[in-house]
Amino acid sequence: MPRTWASGLRHPGLPTRTEQADLQFALHPAHGDFPHIVVAPGDIDEAFMDSFESFNWADRYQMPVVVLLEKFLASSMFTNDGIDMSALKIDRGLIHQPVDADGDGYRRHALTADGISPRTLPGMPGGIFSTTSDEHDPEGHITEGIENRIAMMRKRMAKLETAAREIPASSKFTLHGPRQADLTLVAWGATKGAILDAMGELENDGRTVNYLQIRLMRPFPANAVAAILRNARLTVLIENNYSAQLGALISEQTAMALDHHVLKYDGRPFSRNEIVEGVRSALSEQKKEVMVSHA
Repeated sequence: MPRTWASGLRHPGLPTRTEQADLQFALHPAHGDFPHIVVAPGDIDEAFMDSFESFNWADRYQMPVVVLLEKFLASSMFTNDGIDMSALKIDRGLIHQPVDADGDGYRRHALTADGISPRTLPGMPGGIFSTTSDEHDPEGHITEGIENRIAMMRKRMAKLETAAREIPASSKFTLHGPRQADLTLVAWGATKGAILDAMGELENDGRTVNYLQIRLMRPFPANAVAAILRNARLTVLIENNYSAQLGALISEQTAMALDHHVLKYDGRPFSRNEIVEGVRSALSEQKKEVMVSHA
């Protein structure tokens, strides 16, 4: 009789190496539907800015924010020209303004069109409320009523639509290079530096090259990404994982498949040369998927 030893199952990872293998986990980190934001910086400057904005988004939209920071960025040394913090503004979101300090009409989970209910700060007069992690009504009391459940789910998930409207495009994606190009590279996270270095050599092959760097994974900028990909003549996905997780997300959100995949999953970051070799191999040999490694 075949047997399964559940206690012996484990993920054979490389804890001291780097990889881009947690994107799908970050998109679906728990059971059930709930709103959260996922952002993936590509360099140290973006990591600082995205981390700062993530605290603002968490307060403004009242939801968890996941910042995907790869070990390659965390354990490497970089130089920059200094971070301009003059434009950074703290945003605590929508705060309840009580009309009557002695009143009891505050509804922490009030139904709103944009999904965001005003919150109170500790000690605020007229801001006392009850809440629970179970489904609740606007006053915070537990209920399993059908109509309330539907209304509350729609209200919570509407936060993602609000965030998608309000978060600027510059925090969602960047198109490096010309708007129109013969070859479009698509990637995320810490592959950014190697790709930018490789673009010049790939252009020596007689092609114009641009690079779509996606940073906001949830809510995903589907319309903008689809518009760029529809205009792309040839696309190559570059990812530091086995299963092309960003490619799967793009297909899910846009119903578009990228032409080629260049993947690496040996625990080491992409080098400039590996980007060039992988892309050239995919194009010259007409391979759907190419794995690179200098092991």
